[in-house]
Amino acid sequence: MLLGTIPFGGHVELRGGRLLELVPETLEDFLDPGTRGTTPILFDHDPADPVGWLTAVKTKHHRLLIYGDLNDTYPRARAAERLIRSGTMRGLSPRVIVRDDDRMYAPTGAWGRGLVASVPEVSVVWRPRITGAAWQVG
Repeated sequence: MLLGTIPFGGHVELRGGRLLELVPETLEDFLDPGTRGTTPILFDHDPADPVGWLTAVKTKHHRLLIYGDLNDTYPRARAAERLIRSGTMRGLSPRVIVRDDDRMYAPTGAWGRGLVASVPEVSVVWRPRITGAAWQVG
């Protein structure tokens, strides 16, 4: 089920005030199909409060499409779905861990050092730090 979207072209603020640009090249770990089923969806970034699991992440029209399942066996899953559907709580927030890595830059086709973001979870939050990142449950 399509759960939400994150726009490309924005930034995530890292520790120390550094910014990481959200583009497919920096999110290569997150887009790796081998990580499906291991990325949790949390309520307000609380690891003790899961509400589901990501099943797929795709790119389309300058945005990430987030697919997953909200699991009713988790206490807050139904509440999260109601809040999202009503538009009361719709912020989508990825937790970003960044590493330096050698990788290929798509625009130039050249190898070089760069930042790669590994996204180990996404959360339902009241206010997203990324403008336009939102759950939609559709």
